[in-house]
Amino acid sequence: MKLRSAVLFIGLFLSISVFSKDIRWKGGEGNWSDPNQWEDNQVPSQSDRVFIKDGKVIINKKEQVSVAHIEVSGDAKFENGGTILISNEEGNGLVIENFTIFKNLKKGIIKIDKVGEIGVKISNNAMLLNSGKIYIGAEIFKIGKRGKQIGLHGLVIENRAIFRNNCLLSVQNTKGKAIWNTSEAIFTNHKKIILGGENSLLQRHGIKNEGVFTNNKKGKIHIDGTYLDGIRNMSDGKFDNYGKIYLGKTKSISTYGIYGADNSDFRHQKGGKIYFYLSKSQNENAQTVKGNITKNGKYYIKKRKN
Repeated sequence: MKLRSAVLFIGLFLSISVFSKDIRWKGGEGNWSDPNQWEDNQVPSQSDRVFIKDGKVIINKKEQVSVAHIEVSGDAKFENGGTILISNEEGNGLVIENFTIFKNLKKGIIKIDKVGEIGVKISNNAMLLNSGKIYIGAEIFKIGKRGKQIGLHGLVIENRAIFRNNCLLSVQNTKGKAIWNTSEAIFTNHKKIILGGENSLLQRHGIKNEGVFTNNKKGKIHIDGTYLDGIRNMSDGKFDNYGKIYLGKTKSISTYGIYGADNSDFRHQKGGKIYFYLSKSQNENAQTVKGNITKNGKYYIKKRKN
């Protein structure tokens, strides 16, 4: 039995070492599926790590690619009109950095079901413009099973990076924060964000903001099932809400719906609406809002049936 186990382990190790490769884009503009655009004329496969440092990569509508990791940096540009699937037991999923512009187009879909660390990381003046759909993590339907798809944070924006959501961003089952907008980063939501849910587990905050975060007039943010705050606006963080925010509608938020730290600036603007949903055991004074928050918009406090 021991010999058999050893043979299986060696076989698994060899298969990983043989088939998991670093694949690099040669440069210039071209289609992902064109082997001539890749080093060794090899289109990346499901277990490969992809590195793009210059040129422009295009994934056309109805195309589907599966890899373990994508890193886009330097002067590179990326346009996704198809479907990108990322699954990786170690490290980050999608990394966009160093002045790169990544466009997820109207029909574009990005699905990151499992990574060891961060689902999507945007840093160093890079930009992700999402006009399609981004799914980070997946819901858990087995009762009692903990969410381990995302080993750390769902989406991290740092060092003057920009994220603009024009369609759908969904983050499920993270061991850390669903969204972490760090100092000097800019996050703008024009459409819909779903963080957690009835069959999800966010083990820290839904949104931790240290930079500039704007939920515009047509923006909707749903946050459910966090172990800590729904939104935590840190010192020097600037958060403007002109749209709608739903907190705890399907699953309780364990601490505060919104927490504003000292020296932070959370402005619930006129025309904005925030809905707090509490269980029968939750106290609205303790569970809704705490800290430095400007209240010009409307608040609604509702009791959830479950």
